[in-house]
Amino acid sequence: MNFLRAILFLFLYLIFGEIIGLWVYIPGHFGVKVYSFHFFVTGFLFLCLIILFLRYVKGRDYRFPQKTELKWYLLALLLGVLYIPFQNLLNLPYDFLLNDNNKIVFDFDGISDLMKLNSFATIILFPIAEELFFRDFLLEGLKRKYSIIFSLFFSSLLFSIMHFPYAEIIFDLQYSFNQLYITFFGGLILGLVYLKSKSVGPPIVMHIFWNLFAVMV
Repeated sequence: MNFLRAILFLFLYLIFGEIIGLWVYIPGHFGVKVYSFHFFVTGFLFLCLIILFLRYVKGRDYRFPQKTELKWYLLALLLGVLYIPFQNLLNLPYDFLLNDNNKIVFDFDGISDLMKLNSFATIILFPIAEELFFRDFLLEGLKRKYSIIFSLFFSSLLFSIMHFPYAEIIFDLQYSFNQLYITFFGGLILGLVYLKSKSVGPPIVMHIFWNLFAVMV
């Protein structure tokens, strides 16, 4: 896979993600409120689409996660837990250069949200879909044509761009580019875990625990 095709696939990823999310307007048209679980349904449909896409691209025998050693799962769990506090260190140069304040306060006021269906999508469904696409598809495809370093950095850049606040910019809402900055470094770590473990399982675990703690704090 060359870098232009990778950009095209990212564009399609974003487009189809938005199209799937439009389902919420169907029951809304009839006055049925679904906002308490709309993110869960969207995440489930999107994950199914990604799995079907990968089975089409990689063959009907495609299975995940690939076998790897237990130590990579344990390391991934630890990295996922530590990445949220590590963000405070990453934010120091960002905040200094941009005169911003992105310090994370660990008050854990989001624990009450863990039982919500929409939170389940954020913690479980979307991390699986994103790791299958960005690591098991894009990174894996790029490294067959380019160097490991270029593939790792470019796939992490695409992972970051996926979190671009385009909706906030379009509707003139308050936005920050900090998430792009943080997800780029997160993508680098997730990519390294994938490359070292040779399995998408560990980066899925890391991503799940990263999002879990992001919801909690």
